[in-house]
Amino acid sequence: MATISLCVITKNEQEHLARCLGSVKNYVHEMIVVDTGSSDDTLSIAQSLGAQTFHYPWTNNFAAARNFALDQAVGDWIVFLDADEYFDPQKSVNLPDVVKKVHGNRRIDAVCILMHHMESLDGPIIASTYLVRLFRHSRLIRYQGRIHEAIHKQGHSPVALYIPESTLVLHHTGYSESSL
Repeated sequence: MATISLCVITKNEQEHLARCLGSVKNYVHEMIVVDTGSSDDTLSIAQSLGAQTFHYPWTNNFAAARNFALDQAVGDWIVFLDADEYFDPQKSVNLPDVVKKVHGNRRIDAVCILMHHMESLDGPIIASTYLVRLFRHSRLIRYQGRIHEAIHKQGHSPVALYIPESTLVLHHTGYSESSL
């Protein structure tokens, strides 16, 4: 059976992290939290939920921090979330089935999941986009770009499968219409 690692990079994310980790805790084999210098309770929250925590000195390069997290993970597949992103609680149970479905198809490198961007937990959906948040763990797949980083496989976009909204959905809080 394919294993799944959750990776998150953080800095002062005590407000969001428990929701993020809790949304997949029961469906992943390990949780990796790479912290870039929190001064709040981010690390203690991560550890209390069973995450392995690592420190990475911030170098103004999101891809470098994300790749460091990938280097700590051992799962066959990676779920990489921002701390203010979380799986819809009614659908996160489908995560292992999605991985099982795509794991045997070596042509599929990644899975695009619908993400609803919202101002707050109870706020309206401002926008929805499909994003790669689940991908095969491979030395050939790495993040590129200091900001607006994205995964690449040997310099190219990975082959991705789009998952229907009925299967998996992510929520992203903290966005305003002006920031989209």
